[in-house]
Amino acid sequence: MPAMVYADYDYYKNDYYGNAIAEADFYSLAVRASAMVDYYTNGKSRTASGYNMTAVQNATCALAEVLQDENRLNTATFSADRASQVMSETVGRWSRSYGSTSATATDLEMISARKKDAVLLYLGSTGMLQADGYWGCSR
Repeated sequence: MPAMVYADYDYYKNDYYGNAIAEADFYSLAVRASAMVDYYTNGKSRTASGYNMTAVQNATCALAEVLQDENRLNTATFSADRASQVMSETVGRWSRSYGSTSATATDLEMISARKKDAVLLYLGSTGMLQADGYWGCSR
């Protein structure tokens, strides 16, 4: 069964008014974001209509932006050439320091909190979130 994608790039640009994701990157992020929306709503998003569908589409777009940031953090942390990154340079008595970027616990907590905020902002008032499964939300 093909993945259900709740928002396309046209919706992202013209209805959500997003500008953080390039068109070439949007679909793969929207597939993952849509799967997350399905999970958090226990599949109720698949039958959404009207206001609830708009909420689902907006949540998908918001999650796609967070997932893009998560991808960038992962790339910076786990890329093969991260040890060769210039971390600082000095001009007087020339100096160059190399190092790697690593994700901190704070970075990971921030990504997790942004996902939660995106879902709650758009889906919190729809009644679609799982009764006991989503950060203490109830029906």
